[in-house]
Amino acid sequence: MKAGQYILVSLAVFSCFAAQPQQRVVDVGKEDTSPMSGLFLVLGGEPISLARYVKVVEGTPYFSDGWMLGSLVLPAGKRYDSIRLKIDLLADEVHYQDRAGNPLIANNRIREIWLTDSAEKKRYHFVHSSFIGSGTAAAAGWHLLLAEGKALLFKKPVKEIMETKPYGSATTEQHITTASRYFILYNNTFTTVKSLSSVAELLTGNTAELQQYIGANRLKGKSDADYISLVSYYNSLHVK
Repeated sequence: MKAGQYILVSLAVFSCFAAQPQQRVVDVGKEDTSPMSGLFLVLGGEPISLARYVKVVEGTPYFSDGWMLGSLVLPAGKRYDSIRLKIDLLADEVHYQDRAGNPLIANNRIREIWLTDSAEKKRYHFVHSSFIGSGTAAAAGWHLLLAEGKALLFKKPVKEIMETKPYGSATTEQHITTASRYFILYNNTFTTVKSLSSVAELLTGNTAELQQYIGANRLKGKSDADYISLVSYYNSLHVK
């Protein structure tokens, strides 16, 4: 997905915004005016408490601990580029930096986020559950879009925090774990994917072809790549 593209997700997912006029894209990192002040007005912001996760000894609440250069799209469709962002998946918060580098928590709703990992040369596209289709029951929070077409594949990184008190210690420690859950949006139904083989059953009409594809490519369902490969293959069968 190219960085300059504007919302390439299927109309089945974001049809409620199809009638919205395209608005000007604001590149916060390039404009000589002060677009960051405008961004602050639309997102709001409050300082991030540095004490929130001081007890964490394992894991992270963020999608990535480091700040990533990214873009975000507001509910009405306006996109802001070249912003340093973090997603706190545990608290369901979006953090961004102002021009002075101060970290702030966005107070207002955000529809989509793109994050660029320059080191790994990867780009991630997140969609918030409140904007995934109409009438679907997506689990609350941010979902990573992995494949799109007739069927859309999402992954939700689920964070859980557990507190323990080591023997003989007066203070508690926090451990954060991350689990991956996959979902498919198909025929406006958002369904949990229990296994790779269940994808072939969910995507009706090509069950035999999908099962054959799983076997021929030795897909085990143990990685994002396996799920992406299968759903992308299904979508390729339905390209008009």
